[in-house]
Amino acid sequence: MNGRKQRLLLQQADRKLEAFRQAAFVEIPANGWIHTIRQALNISLGQMGRKLKMTAQGIKALETREKNAAITLQSLHEIAEAMDLKLVYAIVPKEGTLEDMINQKAHEKAIEIVNRTSVSMQLENQGNSSARLRQAVEEKQRELQNEMPKFLWD
Repeated sequence: MNGRKQRLLLQQADRKLEAFRQAAFVEIPANGWIHTIRQALNISLGQMGRKLKMTAQGIKALETREKNAAITLQSLHEIAEAMDLKLVYAIVPKEGTLEDMINQKAHEKAIEIVNRTSVSMQLENQGNSSARLRQAVEEKQRELQNEMPKFLWD
């Protein structure tokens, strides 16, 4: 994929994820969302089971699977619909944006590449000053940010 198209996809994804950034800091209730919301709405296990054509024990099992992170998105969607809710789902960066992640990875790889080259040059008695090394890292980082090669994630 060319750089312009990749950059556009990155920007679009970051814009879409913007609405979810604050949600990343919301703690999941100890008993899971299904149980917590069902209790808040005062819906019994039996009532929920009837809506989903399941037993109360089946609903309890779904709540347990959610609590243990072993539930499917399809099940979460069905449960949300049964409670007149909407499942909202996203995968977000732990910190910052996708662009920030690329910048960080590009910086790390740039240091690695420049250091590797610098060691070779030192072995040949052609060492560089620390200012020149910093400049080389910045240049390489910009190059990697623009190109976004797949090896950033290795």
